[in-house]
Amino acid sequence: MSTARGQVPFYEHVRSPRRWAGRLEDAITPLWSRAAGGCHPNRDTEAAIQAVGFTITGIDRFGFSPSAFMPKTLHIVGTAVRP
Repeated sequence: MSTARGQVPFYEHVRSPRRWAGRLEDAITPLWSRAAGGCHPNRDTEAAIQAVGFTITGIDRFGFSPSAFMPKTLHIVGTAVRP
């Protein structure tokens, strides 16, 4: 049995490390997920990628807001590989 190899580029909104913001994301996730096509703003995407056997080879974290009227939320962008 062979293990599949591959490379995964990713760009995700992820759960904030700030306690109050993370709790807010947890609270709004059920409604947000329904309204935003399955988006879960409280996921730990980095841990999920690593849990399935990929190694993250590059990652950047940054705040992003789609408009000046919304607060910035944490996003990550990077690449993972499976040896």
